[in-house]
Amino acid sequence: MTGRATLEVREGSETGPVKYLQSTGTGSHEYRPTPHVLYLGTPIARGGLDDSTACPITIKSVWASANPRPAFPQ
Repeated sequence: MTGRATLEVREGSETGPVKYLQSTGTGSHEYRPTPHVLYLGTPIARGGLDDSTACPITIKSVWASANPRPAFPQ
């Protein structure tokens, strides 16, 4: 079986509308990155904070794991 890594972005909550969904195969191995690193947002651009593509940004309820996301309380 081929492994798979998926990035899903939803608006508002884990049941909100899907804003972005991308998946990629990992070949014949499981998705187990070492180290597991997650970058959120963008670095500050040379022109300053106002030129950054993620200004302003609110990030909450992030789940990064090789396992399915558990149900979180509202």
